Amino acid sequence: MPNGDPGWKSRERPGLEKFFGRIAGTLKKFARRHNLALQKYYHQFPSWDFTFRHPHGGLAKIEVHKRGDDRVEIPAGWWVDDYGKCIRSLKKSEKVVCSLESGELKNLLEHTLLDVCSWQVQQLVPVDYEYKQWRRFTKDEFDQEVQGYPMPRLD
Repeated sequence: MPNGDPGWKSRERPGLEKFFGRIAGTLKKFARRHNLALQKYYHQFPSWDFTFRHPHGGLAKIEVHKRGDDRVEIPAGWWVDDYGKCIRSLKKSEKVVCSLESGELKNLLEHTLLDVCSWQVQQLVPVDYEYKQWRRFTKDEFDQEVQGYPMPRLD
């Protein structure tokens, strides 16, 4: 079970499926077109996420969060992990809100993907936390996790 609420699937998911059903075609098409891993409701959060390897290393994610009955918020982030030092460095975007009725979702996702992929290593900021739990994995296992995600197609 993900993060613990046993009633989530029957209580919350149907409403989320109805909400995201309105934009599911756009989101799925975006994921296919750009070769992005699509995940729904990670840790029972009301969002669909697109995860991919960043062109300059590490992983990036674009999220589509439900906000009210007719809007989504789209934050994005990129992180690079240093296994040896147990440190993560990251960059986050500003959150942008989009009305489902505006027809701007597709363009906003396209713009966000291009923006995130243009970010440079110098823009990353180290997180003030040591990720010592990474040590339960070997370096090879750790690196394999990143390699399991797709490289985005930007054409």
